Amino acid sequence: LKRITNGGSGNFIQQTLTKTFDIMFFGVEFKQEEGQIDELYCAGFECPQIGTMLFDKAKTPIITTSHLRDSVMQKVIAKLSLSEFG
Repeated sequence: LKRITNGGSGNFIQQTLTKTFDIMFFGVEFKQEEGQIDELYCAGFECPQIGTMLFDKAKTPIITTSHLRDSVMQKVIAKLSLSEFG
């Protein structure tokens, strides 16, 4: 993801959440290929497919179609946080 730093008007946070939701819904599995160096393989990670409706784009069209700027997402995250910022 390319981070856009223009006073909070980019949508890096939403892009990151979208990618995270995709990983949670579809899962990620790295398989070591023949001849691959073990050190390179160990740098990866695996995330099993969860596949719940919360992460399904078809079941959450509002999340998929809305586009919020980083400044708005920061306010949402602050409201959802258990601790205060500052």
